[in-house]
Amino acid sequence: MSYGFRTLRFVLASTCALLPAAAIVGQSSSAYADDEADAAAANEAGKQMMIDSNFAGASKQFSLAISKSRLAKYSLNLCNSLLYEGRYDESLQACNEANTKNPDAKTAEKIAKMIEKVRTEAHNANIKLYDEQPTGPNNPDPNNPNPNPNPDPNYPNPNPNPDPNNPTPVGPAVGRPPAVGKPPTLQKIESPKHIYTWTLGGGLAGGAGEIDNAGGAINVAGLRLHGDYLFAPQIGVGTQLRVDFLNLSGDGAGNDSANLANVGLSIYKHLPFNRIVVTPFLGFHGYSITANDSTVTDRVQGAGLFLGATAGYAMGQRGEHLISAGIDYNKSFKGTLEGTEFETNGFAYTTFSLGYTYRFNTPFGSSRSGGSFFLE
Repeated sequence: MSYGFRTLRFVLASTCALLPAAAIVGQSSSAYADDEADAAAANEAGKQMMIDSNFAGASKQFSLAISKSRLAKYSLNLCNSLLYEGRYDESLQACNEANTKNPDAKTAEKIAKMIEKVRTEAHNANIKLYDEQPTGPNNPDPNNPNPNPNPDPNYPNPNPNPDPNNPTPVGPAVGRPPAVGKPPTLQKIESPKHIYTWTLGGGLAGGAGEIDNAGGAINVAGLRLHGDYLFAPQIGVGTQLRVDFLNLSGDGAGNDSANLANVGLSIYKHLPFNRIVVTPFLGFHGYSITANDSTVTDRVQGAGLFLGATAGYAMGQRGEHLISAGIDYNKSFKGTLEGTEFETNGFAYTTFSLGYTYRFNTPFGSSRSGGSFFLE
């Protein structure tokens, strides 16, 4: 019994001793989560300021994010904002520091592109960056014979590299102020290039036509849905999946109404004119016709071709909202009555449409965005 009591007392004592350590670990985890949340919030605020061309404010927000987190993307974003302040050396330094923070492949690619951009813009402004300046042990600036004499003759390097594994210092040389100059010209986001990744949209469509060889007129009206994928953004070529849910009526339909469903696939080409874009397209579709009468279960199925064009007006920072009107000609070939070999006449009709499309793509960080930033 005494052995059991001593064991219980030992367990209780050990548990009490571990409780403070567990509390410290819990507090540390909570503080880390808070810091990461604060960093993410500051980063989003900085990105919005970049859109608003408030680059100094964006730099402050990105610097705040860096003080809260070790993620490489915040240093990359600071590299962007500093460049558009005209602070070339500091911009390059921020990008170099981002490379030391174990960036993932996507971020590393953006850092490389941003470094190339900083160097290109500095060259265009006739500015030598800190790692391009010829330096000596006591003379970092050849135009200034002794701007920072060595205070210790026994120590020939007044600016030792703090990282022995990295022979290139990440900041401007001692004795030379950071290189600054006229900021690069920012490409205006107000003129979208109609470049995106994919879209979703819908609208209304209606028109008229006739039945082949019968002379009967038909009317169509209903809902049209579509989704686009811009697979060749450099030339504005993509593919669209289109689905129509139309009501078919008129004397060509025996003065009854029927449901006409189309599923089409087309290829299109954008012809942009600032915010206006004209888009011709050509495709094929499969159709299905069923009677509105619930007592009739017959279904006619077939295929056809369609061609047309839309004219749209893009709104938003990068043209993400598109209002468009279009016209298209649809030719549906002979159909087959389901479950039989009986063929029905083909038909053709022209429709006019009005719709809305949302273009999915972030304003930053993509070569398809049409912008001048490499942010995350």
